[in-house]
Amino acid sequence: MTHRLLCGILCLLMVTSARATPLSELSHLDLNKLAFLIEQNETGGREAYLTYWSPNEAFPSFGIGHFIWLPPGSEAPFSPSFLSMVRFVDRHHPAPEWLQAASPSFPWRDRADFYQAWSSEPLQTLRHWLSQTKPIQAAFIVKRFQSQLTMRLSELPPARSQRLRQRVRVYTQFESGLLALLDYANFKGIGANARERYQGQGWGLLDVLEAMPNQAFLSSRSQRQQLVMFVKQAKIILKKRTELAPVQRNETRWLKGWYQRLDRYKSWGEAGV
Repeated sequence: MTHRLLCGILCLLMVTSARATPLSELSHLDLNKLAFLIEQNETGGREAYLTYWSPNEAFPSFGIGHFIWLPPGSEAPFSPSFLSMVRFVDRHHPAPEWLQAASPSFPWRDRADFYQAWSSEPLQTLRHWLSQTKPIQAAFIVKRFQSQLTMRLSELPPARSQRLRQRVRVYTQFESGLLALLDYANFKGIGANARERYQGQGWGLLDVLEAMPNQAFLSSRSQRQQLVMFVKQAKIILKKRTELAPVQRNETRWLKGWYQRLDRYKSWGEAGV
């Protein structure tokens, strides 16, 4: 990926985000770095996991952000993002031909069929394309973050919206904070999807920020302290999610991995990421 292309994409994002007050400053965002960190969190850096169907899910995930493609008739309470990512990246780096249709049909009957097709031309060309376009996928993550955040904040009562804007802004003022917000939003959503709730309790980014105590945002807090407090609250929110989840989902099995992912945010601050 050329430096000129990445700069062009970043400049486009800065222009199109002019009205997105909480994230109008992107000059310190490195798309290569964002792509690397999110890919490490989602795939462990293993190319095979760029096309992945977990045995615990009813849908496959693709790319550095494990963007979801829901099969027809799926009732999974998650927002699909794979085809939107494909359309965005295709404008800068053409997608495989089989994905360039206006509405590509879902190609696999089930997970077993997906892995039987592992060495097929469609999946091979998809993995190659995904491995070649990681920074542009990161740009899509930024664009989606901006649009979802702006839309959600515009829907809230003015006082609540303003409070959350200020809290978002605290973390966007330093690189590791911005990266943490972007990764968490990709990981667990903004908090705008009404279906992504158990017993009325959400677990998205805005749910975490809103639940944090006011003292977490004092100007005397260091960047490291800000990240530690964000991670602490996110763990509380995700543990609550597992407690409210339907018993048959057995979500406590994922809690250790979720905590490990969150703890990496603290190391980003320590390393000056």
